[in-house]
Amino acid sequence: FATPPKASYEEALSYFQRANNKLEWKQNLLCIAQMYHRIGDQSSAKQWCKKALSLESKTFEDHNAHDEAKNLLKKL
Repeated sequence: FATPPKASYEEALSYFQRANNKLEWKQNLLCIAQMYHRIGDQSSAKQWCKKALSLESKTFEDHNAHDEAKNLLKKL
C-alpha cells in the first residue's frame, strides 16, 4: 500500500469552506464545525454547528448531520 497523503485540519477546513462557498449543505457545515473544534477554535465551532442546525433536514444524511451537530454543540 502507498503512504496516505498528509494533510492538516487547517487544510481540510479550507477545502470545506471553499465547497461551502459553492453550495451550502448541512453535512459540509458540520465538517467545518468539526475542523474548528479539532484546531481548538470552539467559538467558531459553535457558530458553524448552529448554522448547520438552522438548515432544514431533507434527507437521511441531513438528519444524521443534524444529530451529530447537536452532539458536538453539547460538547462545546
